[in-house]
Amino acid sequence: MRLPRPDARRQRVRGAFEGYARLIKMDYPGDLSIWRADRSSSVQAARWRLAQDVTFGDSRMVFGLAGRKGANALLALAHFPGGAAPYSARLVLRDVDATSGPYLDSRGASLTAMPLTRRLPPAAAQQSYAAEARSTAGLDLLPAGMKSGWAFRFPPEAAGALAQLDPREAIAIDFLFPGDQVRRAYVEVGDFAAGRAFLQVASR
Repeated sequence: MRLPRPDARRQRVRGAFEGYARLIKMDYPGDLSIWRADRSSSVQAARWRLAQDVTFGDSRMVFGLAGRKGANALLALAHFPGGAAPYSARLVLRDVDATSGPYLDSRGASLTAMPLTRRLPPAAAQQSYAAEARSTAGLDLLPAGMKSGWAFRFPPEAAGALAQLDPREAIAIDFLFPGDQVRRAYVEVGDFAAGRAFLQVASR
């Protein structure tokens, strides 16, 4: 079997990359959830660039990267029935400097059937990032069917820490309410790093 000449191989690689660079949207399915990536941008309205939808109990959340052109803030946007308003939020994930790998409590089950609650390590192996800003959610970021919500922005280094995790892991978003009440939502790490890299490739 004759191999393609080096210049032909380079053309194929270049053509494949150019086709990839022209893509505007891409989905990254995980075991249980999907990251939706969108490279389109606007200088007027913010939009979700990389997002995962989460339902927890009677509440709903969108988590991921959002912003206008050139801005990708790590946000958690959630709605709580009855007008409940969290005063803050924190992102909880595995501390890669204190662990040698992901914590996956399969208990004999297949990884694809493992709930997200068993993909986060014990507290001693966790690190957390407090939200650095809180606001009512703007209409441009509210998903269909959600009339209102609270948006929390996490520091830029939190996105970098998330990108270092194993795709099989989970992170948690804790919403903090008066009276020491906490509502926790889980997010599958999945291909967050790949989706983030997709956003950084210039569209042609």
